Amino acid sequence: MAQKKSVLGLHWGRASVGTLHAASRPEATRHVLQLSIGGLQLHDHPLFLREHSLQRQLRGMAEQLAALRSKEGLELLSLKATELAAAVRQMQNEMRSAQVSGSGEAAGAAAGAAAGAQRQRLSALCLELLSVRVERDEQECAERLLSRRMLRHWHAIKEERRAQGFTATRAKLQVQLLEADEEADEVELDEACEAEVHERQLMSTLARAVGGAATAGVAAFDARVAREEVRARQASLRRASGEKSLLPIYAEHDDPTPLELLTPQAPQYVEP
Repeated sequence: MAQKKSVLGLHWGRASVGTLHAASRPEATRHVLQLSIGGLQLHDHPLFLREHSLQRQLRGMAEQLAALRSKEGLELLSLKATELAAAVRQMQNEMRSAQVSGSGEAAGAAAGAAAGAQRQRLSALCLELLSVRVERDEQECAERLLSRRMLRHWHAIKEERRAQGFTATRAKLQVQLLEADEEADEVELDEACEAEVHERQLMSTLARAVGGAATAGVAAFDARVAREEVRARQASLRRASGEKSLLPIYAEHDDPTPLELLTPQAPQYVEP
C-alpha cells in the first residue's frame, strides 16, 4: 500500500497543507489548502484584541470600496443617463417632425399605428432613463456611506490604541478631502431635478396617449409634487452642495509596537 507523507509549508503569511502519495507523481496527487493568516479571527486567543477585529472590518470595507471604484459605476451611470436623455430628445424631435409632415386620409391609419409604436418606445426609453438616474444616486450614496464608515472605524482603532497603550496592527488610513464648488454643485442638482421632472411629465403624457379612456380616472401630473420627491431623494442620496468628498486610502505599512516597548500597565495583552 502506498504511503502518504504529510506536507506543511509556510510562506508569506500563508499555510499550505496536504499529502503526497509516495508511489505517484507529487504534482498529480497533491492537495493544497491555503489559509490567509490575516483573515483569521481568533476570538478566544488572549492576544486577539478589539483592534484586530476593527482592522479586519476596515480592511473589508477598503476592499469593497476599491471594488466599487474600480468598476467606475458612478461615472458609467452618469454617462448612460446623459446618453439616454439625448436619445429621448432625439426621439421627441423625430415624432414632432413626423406629425408635421404626415398628411392625407389614406395614410392616416398607418401613421397612427406607427405613432403609437413610437410612443411606446419613447415611454420605455424614459422609464429606463428614470431608473438609471435613481441607480446613479444610489451608487453615489453607497460610496459616500462606505467612506464615512471607514473613517469611523479608523477613529475607533485609534481610540483602542490610546486605551491599550500600544499598536497591535499595521492598519493605517489616510483621508483626502476633495474640494467642491458649491455654486456648481447647486446648478448640477437643479438641472438634474428639472430634467427628471420633465421626464416624469413626459411619461405621464405618453401613458395617457397610449392608455386612452383607461386613464380617464388617473390624477393629472403634478410638477410640484414630482419636484419635491426628486429633491427629497437628492437630499438623502447625493452629496450636498459644497460638501467635500472623502477619499480614504487604506494601507498596512506601519509596524505594530514592539513587545519590548509595551508598558507594564497592560500585561493582559502580551504573553507571559
